[in-house]
Amino acid sequence: MINVTLSLNGEVFLTCNYLWLDPYAPNTGRKFIFSGLQSRKDISLHEKTITVGITAATKFDANDFLNEFKIFVFDYAPENLVENDWWIYGEVNNEGYPEYRQGIIDVFNDWQKGTLFDWFSIPIGSQLKLDYLGVCLMYSGLATNIAEKQVYQFDARLVMEERDFFYMAAMEFIGDRGYFGHDLHTFKDCLLELYNHNGYFSNKRIVLSGMDNLLNLEITSFLQVIKEELLRFKFLVGYSLE
Repeated sequence: MINVTLSLNGEVFLTCNYLWLDPYAPNTGRKFIFSGLQSRKDISLHEKTITVGITAATKFDANDFLNEFKIFVFDYAPENLVENDWWIYGEVNNEGYPEYRQGIIDVFNDWQKGTLFDWFSIPIGSQLKLDYLGVCLMYSGLATNIAEKQVYQFDARLVMEERDFFYMAAMEFIGDRGYFGHDLHTFKDCLLELYNHNGYFSNKRIVLSGMDNLLNLEITSFLQVIKEELLRFKFLVGYSLE
């Protein structure tokens, strides 16, 4: 059980005691309903940030601070709502605690149900891709070994954006739910972690196929940078026309 206070510009305007939070919602937005309370309806909340203070309601210490959350308000109770009933609807944010993102919660729920994540059906630039990679990092951490294969295959035609390659690298090097970076810097970190535990990979061969069919010069340049990074760690990198 928890206590929640809502503040705007440092001033508390609503308090609720002994709440229970449901960790799941069907989308990123959350609706908070405050019943039987006197509220200040003179506050214009659209495009405002509400600070949410949360304390534990326990027999040990009711003022034990847990965390600081913020709600970006999308909507709130209209002025003609029945008096003493009030609600806000918005997205809960807490930087530094990405596990509270709904997309991350959804990925964990899908894994629990055995549902496969269809990466290449997700639109380019979707936040869900970054959420998925974040879950893999939480679940698997940085790998210290890679899967034993004679050849590691990458189809360049599947790379529509940079994160597509990092997903493919995790699947090829580590396996399902593995993590191998979410940008170029973290990709280098993963390679360095492998090197620190194994040394150079002179006996590991990587084949990039479909490079001759790429029309996106930005992706072509990106994959060339990836190749150079792999060569730094003594991977054998070649191309295939298939």
